[in-house]
Amino acid sequence: MLELKRDITRPTFVMLTRLSPEAVRSPKALEDLEGQAMERVRMECPDVEWVSSYAILGPCDYLDFPRKGCRDGEQGFNTHPYF
Repeated sequence: MLELKRDITRPTFVMLTRLSPEAVRSPKALEDLEGQAMERVRMECPDVEWVSSYAILGPCDYLDFPRKGCRDGEQGFNTHPYF
């Protein structure tokens, strides 16, 4: 039987993201946007670990599972305008 390990000290969150068509006119533009977003997350929230990320169909474009909080010590994530 498969045993799943749970880390209750580090909460995992669900984040749905929508992209505007203007932001991703080409595959290269999408790659650049992803790099900029990840750099910003690393800078603002250095203890965030990305568990997984999925491109999805529907009203949102991405489904992400980040874990842990920002450096200010609060549980969970701060709300940033770029999230």
